[in-house]
Amino acid sequence: MNETTAPTEPGIDPKLLKPGTVLMLEGESDLYELTMRYPEHGIAEVNSNHPALRQAGYGQFIGSVRPSHPGVRLNAIQKGWAMSLRFRNGEFLTQVILAARVGGLRDDGSRWSYDVF
Repeated sequence: MNETTAPTEPGIDPKLLKPGTVLMLEGESDLYELTMRYPEHGIAEVNSNHPALRQAGYGQFIGSVRPSHPGVRLNAIQKGWAMSLRFRNGEFLTQVILAARVGGLRDDGSRWSYDVF
């Protein structure tokens, strides 16, 4: 994929997930856990090993961007793209996302999860 074409990998639209769904996302050295609280607005509880995000807090998924093309934004979490998260004190750009897992609870209380990329 060159940097001006649409991604060919599957993506995750957080606004289509159920409340309580957990996204585990890996960057090169950072991990990000988003627990969707108000997915229709992209609002999630965010945890990470990144020093700026070590204390859990609520943030809003704004979109994914390519560091080399910051004006191009996707409305999905995408492999090879960084997430833009908005917090009450400003916007945070994650590392480029390399791997993603989605999980949650079924109605019967059992857990489910799968690797997206």
